[in-house]
Amino acid sequence: MLTRNPVSGLFNQATGLAGGRSRDMEGTAPENAVVFVIENSADYMYQLEQAFRKAASPIELKIARYGNEAVLYLKGVGIYGNRAIYPLPSVVVLDLDLPDGSPLAVLGWIRQQTELRGVSVITTGYPGQQQMIKQSRELGAIAWLPKSDFQGLIHTVESLVRSEHHHHTEVAA
Repeated sequence: MLTRNPVSGLFNQATGLAGGRSRDMEGTAPENAVVFVIENSADYMYQLEQAFRKAASPIELKIARYGNEAVLYLKGVGIYGNRAIYPLPSVVVLDLDLPDGSPLAVLGWIRQQTELRGVSVITTGYPGQQQMIKQSRELGAIAWLPKSDFQGLIHTVESLVRSEHHHHTEVAA
C-alpha cells in the first residue's frame, strides 16, 4: 500500500516478495534496492506501485511529489538525514511533467553532486516533449520512457539495479 509520511509528505512503498527472499539468483533485482520516484500524480504512483507489485519486484520505492522535496531527500536534510529510513537510491525516476517546472533543474543538480554520480536517472513523460527529452539526455538521463510503459520501466529499473549490484559484488570480491 502506498502511504504518505505525515511529517515529510513523502510517499513510501516497499514492494517485495513475501518472506523477503531475494530474487537475485533468478536474474532480477536484488533485495533492498531503492528507487526514488519524483512524481506528483497520486494516480500514476498507484498504477506504478501496482505494476511493481504485479511483477513481484523486490525494489523499494521512495517517492517525492515535487522537485524541492526530492532535493531535500537526496541531500539528506532534516528528517531525511536518517539514511536507514531514507537511503540514497540506486535509480531515480524523474517525471518531466512536474508542476513546479523543476525536473531539468533537479536533474542538473543531481549530476553536480559527487555522492550521486553513480545514480542512474530515467525520465518519464508524454510523447511530444522532444525538447525536454533532449535536454534531459544532455544533462545525463540515461533513458526516457513514456509514462504508460510500466513494464518497460520495471525492466529498465531492474536491469540497472542488477548491473549495479553485480558491479558492487565484483568490486567487493
